[in-house]
Amino acid sequence: MGASRLLRLTLLCTCLAGLQNSFGFAFTCPSPSSGARIRPGVSKTPKRLYAHDARYVDNANSQAPARLALVVGSVSLSVLVLRRSRVLRLAGFGGGGLSGKWGCYKTEGDIDAYWKAAGLPWLARKGLQLMDWGAGKNQNVREFTQKEDDIQMEYSFQGPGLGGLGFTEKYKVGDGIQEITRMGGAKIYVEPVWESDSILRITNMSPAKQTQGWTKSVLGGSKDEEANRDASTNETAAEGGEVIDVHRFYLEQDSLILEADSSPSGGPVVKWFLQKLD
Repeated sequence: MGASRLLRLTLLCTCLAGLQNSFGFAFTCPSPSSGARIRPGVSKTPKRLYAHDARYVDNANSQAPARLALVVGSVSLSVLVLRRSRVLRLAGFGGGGLSGKWGCYKTEGDIDAYWKAAGLPWLARKGLQLMDWGAGKNQNVREFTQKEDDIQMEYSFQGPGLGGLGFTEKYKVGDGIQEITRMGGAKIYVEPVWESDSILRITNMSPAKQTQGWTKSVLGGSKDEEANRDASTNETAAEGGEVIDVHRFYLEQDSLILEADSSPSGGPVVKWFLQKLD
């Protein structure tokens, strides 16, 4: 092999090595002194072609090999290129289908056992039971505002003297564990994700130092500020906490279903059925 040809081959292999590191080209380059013919091959897993973006997910089935023939002088080099595409992940419910005011009209399952497993005191549970668990005259209302992955929910009861049971929570789906404030000012951690394009799953967690005290505020007027302060001082949302239950929101015909699974706390799976209000 002449010196000029050897130099061209060396430069070509160097350039392709750079392309391999940056774009996922895969090839095998022989030792120039061996005189062997250059053969295609795969030397490493291709790297992503996109910077990390939560809006995209890897399409694992989209690797499609393609072969490029490169010629430098009288040297022919066959390069195997693996392409991995990424697909845009759209927000669930079409990016806005959750928006609206939804009122509960019936429940399913042992709601008392659910709230007991979640840690709600007996007196609070009896108060909610007298209100038909929000599915009767004192209707539980959830008003959602959805803008792609950003969701706000205003929780309230329609009935005299029930304004103190309302709260507003905001979170970004797919953005990891986040701290929100719920009934009575209690701090809680949530991890919202799109389980599918039509199911919103929210894992509810109570900070360890607040686990035994967060329910004191419900129907009691106390905000358990000391427990909240200790929890926020000693824990961060990224660390999460003890799982209370898992909520799933999904649509069935004209109803929005809230399926609440309290099995992490030893309780049952129950459902609230909501319909859009005028």
